[in-house]
Amino acid sequence: MYDVAKDRDFATSLLEGPYRDSNLAKVVRQCQATDNPSDVFFSDFEPYEASSGEPTQYVASPIFDGNQRLGVLAFQLSTVAIDRVLTGDRGWVREGLGQTGEALLVGPDHLARSDAREYLEDPERYLALQRSMGVPEETLDRIRTFKTTILQTPLNYTSVDLALEGEQGTRVGFAEKGVGSSLVSYTPLQIEGLHWALIARMTSKEAFRSVRQMQWVFSGWGVVLLLLTVLAAWLMTRQILRPVNALVQAAGKVASGDLTAHVEWKGKDELGLLSDTFNSMTKSIREKTELIEQKNRENEALLLNILPGEIASRLKEGEHEIADGFADVTVLFGDIVGFTALSSQISAVQVVEMLNGLFSLFDQAASELGIEKIKTIGDCYMAVCGLPKPCSDHTERMASMALRMMEATQRYGQEKGLHLQLRIGLNTGPVVAGVIGVTKFIYDLWGDTVNLASRMESTGVPGGIQVTRSVYERLKDSFEFESRGTVQVKGKGETEAWLLHGHLHLVEAVR
Repeated sequence: MYDVAKDRDFATSLLEGPYRDSNLAKVVRQCQATDNPSDVFFSDFEPYEASSGEPTQYVASPIFDGNQRLGVLAFQLSTVAIDRVLTGDRGWVREGLGQTGEALLVGPDHLARSDAREYLEDPERYLALQRSMGVPEETLDRIRTFKTTILQTPLNYTSVDLALEGEQGTRVGFAEKGVGSSLVSYTPLQIEGLHWALIARMTSKEAFRSVRQMQWVFSGWGVVLLLLTVLAAWLMTRQILRPVNALVQAAGKVASGDLTAHVEWKGKDELGLLSDTFNSMTKSIREKTELIEQKNRENEALLLNILPGEIASRLKEGEHEIADGFADVTVLFGDIVGFTALSSQISAVQVVEMLNGLFSLFDQAASELGIEKIKTIGDCYMAVCGLPKPCSDHTERMASMALRMMEATQRYGQEKGLHLQLRIGLNTGPVVAGVIGVTKFIYDLWGDTVNLASRMESTGVPGGIQVTRSVYERLKDSFEFESRGTVQVKGKGETEAWLLHGHLHLVEAVR
């Protein structure tokens, strides 16, 4: 063992020495047991004796010089960096968690893998609260010594149990903070052998504050309308019947939904004033209704830009947890070759304009072929065919999409005077698709099919479309392919791959 700090574990054996049972020793043994230099292993958080029992987590990978094993490189992961991610750099309010919300990582032992918000905001207040709840002093001393609540505070919550059992969702009613009902979202988190749960929670009082405010607004309008009704009844006993009937008829039209109702009464008495007020009110309601309808149309258009139409309809109908399995779809990943180098040669505005122009061409092709765009991440474009509405020719459509993307990229690069190349990967198989999140939600895909499609792209060749056997077997009679033999795929080992060149009838026509 070598480390720059030369702590107590310096120059000790992690196989036979005093720290042979530590989490650092475990990942080192995993690295020594593998012959794959690309393998990376994570340990869970455990107290590390060499650091006086401080909670630590390590990531390690073997080091090879050709076929010769030189050793193992291990890093201690920063709890500060984990907290920065989960808290938005302590910007809870900015990230939508309000004054009471927080996100937490929890291990299978129900102990925290990230710091509690109350501790980060006011450590002494947090320790005093824990003491009042009966937490032992030795636990509080460890929190004070290590300056973290990781591995110190048990989180025996229902949402943690559900997430550790593999469930995910959002529920209201869990009293998980000792302050009444909470709104809780939970999901399992599997990272390279780690079995954790991710919990995001906020008190129901704060989460639904805007709903309660809207209820007060509607209650206020109800009171106003009630007062107007009482006023109209009072005036009816004092004024002549005709203007009162006119008001009653106009109010009836408004009640039935006709906001164009207008009272033609020009008198300067109380009925004349009431008529003017009524007309102003209906005009105001009409304008506000039109504004609300316009905003609803804009919101619906925006929703359809984020989600497939069928999924958006299910959300509007009140369905909160959307997750569907699809037995047979085709997934595409596309990536611009040399994007990092290219982006360093042109301005940021030009980079955005270039990506927007190119991806707009991809979006147009996807729309014409009936393909769902899932998302873009930087210069990566992800799409799927065969969901949410199944179709039998999804593989052929996606192959056509890939060819059109290649053609569009070459044409666009020539127009802009840029050397642009794509690298595309395709795979066919089952996936799970669903909506993640409550705010800034996204429709996404999971499964081995998605991972292998991504690997087909990352291990492909510039300007090439690399596909798996499942794609090749379905399209070999209608498209031209070139075998690449096997490629090394992370997590899969040696995997057969082919390069797609085009439709057979088009290739033969060119020849």
